[in-house]
Amino acid sequence: MSAQTGEPILKSMDYVFPNQGFEKTSDQFMLGDSVMVAPMVAKGTMRMVRFPSLKNGVWKGSDGKIYEGSRLEMIKAPMDSLAFFEIANKK
Repeated sequence: MSAQTGEPILKSMDYVFPNQGFEKTSDQFMLGDSVMVAPMVAKGTMRMVRFPSLKNGVWKGSDGKIYEGSRLEMIKAPMDSLAFFEIANKK
């Protein structure tokens, strides 16, 4: 898809979710349009993640936990794993 459209594969949060206040977010990014990555950037095992608002869906963590959009959540993010979240349909 990227080769056809010229869009980047790794995208800033503001690129995918404009006008949601992600202009200065530098510690989360999107992989395509449906996977959000929130790596650990500081020592510790917990970090704050800001979930963008979704029109039809929720965020599903790599651990299976569901997160609503438009909120901040403290998540477990051990240094030996990568925290990522996929857009999933609401059930």
